[in-house]
Amino acid sequence: MRIVIVCTGNTCRSPMALGLFRKNVNELFSQPELIKVSSCGLQAVRDQPVSKNAVVAMEDYGIDISGHKALPPEKKQISEADLLLTMTQSQADKLKAMFPAKKDQTFTLGEYAGDNNMDIKDPFGADLKTYKKCAADMNHLLQAAARRIIDAVHAQKSK
Repeated sequence: MRIVIVCTGNTCRSPMALGLFRKNVNELFSQPELIKVSSCGLQAVRDQPVSKNAVVAMEDYGIDISGHKALPPEKKQISEADLLLTMTQSQADKLKAMFPAKKDQTFTLGEYAGDNNMDIKDPFGADLKTYKKCAADMNHLLQAAARRIIDAVHAQKSK
């Protein structure tokens, strides 16, 4: 299964979510290689470095995202995705408009994890405490999303 995590600039939320999601899948699933995950930003400037506060916030989880470089959405990446997860409803709406063939596979992270009202606010430019709260909010949702995705992979394997 291929998942793409999408935010605005691909320097804060989606790189943190990518690291957290991979960690959750590795901890919860005996075959994490069956789940491929990447990230991008709807307004990303290619190769922009990840936010320093995002790097520090991820250290609390034992995750190193310091080498991450921002990427805009690429047609191949999106077209091959089985699931697109955004941080906000407006990002989901924009992604659906950009890639109408993927509208049924596009969800906010909160929606997919079972919390329809949960948009993940952008911590860009904020203090470290804000980044850490963002990471904690996302991790809660990413754990639920990972369990749902793992169940879907199990169901595909049993067919």
